[in-house]
Amino acid sequence: MKYLKILIVILCLINPKTHVFIAAIISFWLMYLGKKSPSVINPYYLFLATPVSLTFYNEDLSSFFLSAIEGFTLIIIFLGIISFCIGLISYTPLKLSKDNINYSFWPLFILGSFPYILGILVHGIPIFSDDVDFVKSNFFLPIIGQFTVFLFFAQVLAFKKRNKFFMYLSLSSNLFFNIIIVMKSSLGLLLVTTIFCYLKYTKIRLKKYLIPLFSLLFFVTLFFFQYFGELRNKDNIEYSYKTLISFNNSFLDSQGDVLYAPYFYLTTPWSNLDFNINKIKQYEYGLHTLRPILSILQIDEIVSAEKKLIRNYQFNTHTYLTDFYNDFGIIGVIFLSFIFGRFVMIIYYNMLLRNSALDDTLWIYFGFATLMMFFSNHFTSVGYPIIGLIILYFYRTFLKFSKN
Repeated sequence: MKYLKILIVILCLINPKTHVFIAAIISFWLMYLGKKSPSVINPYYLFLATPVSLTFYNEDLSSFFLSAIEGFTLIIIFLGIISFCIGLISYTPLKLSKDNINYSFWPLFILGSFPYILGILVHGIPIFSDDVDFVKSNFFLPIIGQFTVFLFFAQVLAFKKRNKFFMYLSLSSNLFFNIIIVMKSSLGLLLVTTIFCYLKYTKIRLKKYLIPLFSLLFFVTLFFFQYFGELRNKDNIEYSYKTLISFNNSFLDSQGDVLYAPYFYLTTPWSNLDFNINKIKQYEYGLHTLRPILSILQIDEIVSAEKKLIRNYQFNTHTYLTDFYNDFGIIGVIFLSFIFGRFVMIIYYNMLLRNSALDDTLWIYFGFATLMMFFSNHFTSVGYPIIGLIILYFYRTFLKFSKN
C-alpha cells in the first residue's frame, strides 16, 4: 500500500481539486481499515478502487469525455461512498455453524463447464467470429449461463483439497473458456479467484511477489484492452475518439493506443454518472436495482428500465451509484449503498468463519463485484453475485436434503 499512497499524493499535487483531496482522504481511511482486517482480500481494500479512480479524474485531459463534475453530483458521490463504508463497518458478525457438506469436484466441474460447451456447440467460438460482440452477447443460454459459478467453485474446492490435478484442470479450463469468449471481466474474476486460493490454501507467500505481480497485471491489462478492442472493431481500429484526448505529454500521448482506453474506463463512469444526474427526468423505482431478480424470473425484457445515459459513445460504463440514483435519487444512493455495504460484509464474514469452499466462492464473487464498483454495478446491472448466491445456496440445500 505504500506505493499506492505515494501515487495518490502525487495525483493530489498534479490535480489539486476538491474531489481529489476528499477521495484521497477516504482512500487512506480504507487502507487503515483494510490493514486491520483478517484477510488481505477484504472489502476495504477492494472498495478502495472506487475513491482511487476518482483521484485520477481530470477533465482537462478531454472535455469531450470528462466534464467538470458539478457540486451536487460530488455531494451524491461522497454520500454514496461514505454510506457504503458505514454499511461495511456497522456489521457485527454472528456466530455461524460450520459447513459440514463434503463437496465433490467432478459434479462442480461438469456443471461449470456445461454452459461453455453448450455455447460453443450452438454459437461457435466468439474469438474467431466476424462479429465478436454479437456472438458473445448470445453465447450463454438463460439461467444455464449462470452455472459458470460452479467452475469457480470447483477451482476453489480443488485448492482447498490441495489436489494438484484438479487445481490445474479447473484453472486452465476456466482460463481457456474465458479467453475464447473474450470475457475481460471473467478473466479479472479468475485472477482474483486464483490469488485468493493461493493466499488461503497454499504455503506460497505472495507478499514478496506483489510488486512484480501487479506490474505484470498492469501490462497484461493494457494488452487486453488493446487486443480485445481490435477484435471488437476490426473495421475501425483507429477510433476517431483518440483525436479528442490529450495527456499534454509527448511520451504518454505516443502510447495512446494502450493508455487511453484504460484511463477513460477508469474515469468516464463518473462523467456518465454526472450526465445521468443532470439529464434524467423520472426515476425507475427499482427496475435497475432489481434486475437480477427480474432476470431469474425471465421477465427482465418485459419489465425493463430505460437505458442509462452516456455522455459520449465509446465509453459506456457507469459507477455503481448510477443504478441507485436512477431508481430512487439521492435517497436511493444513501440507503442502497448502506444496504449493499452491509450485505458485502456479511458474505465476507461468512467466508472467514465457515471454512467452506462454497462461502469462499461467494466471497470471491461479491469481492470482485466490490472491486468493480467504480466501473459498473455488478450487483445490479450484471447480477452474477446475487444470482450466484441463489444458485449456490440452492445447491447446498439440495445436498443437505439428499444427504438426509
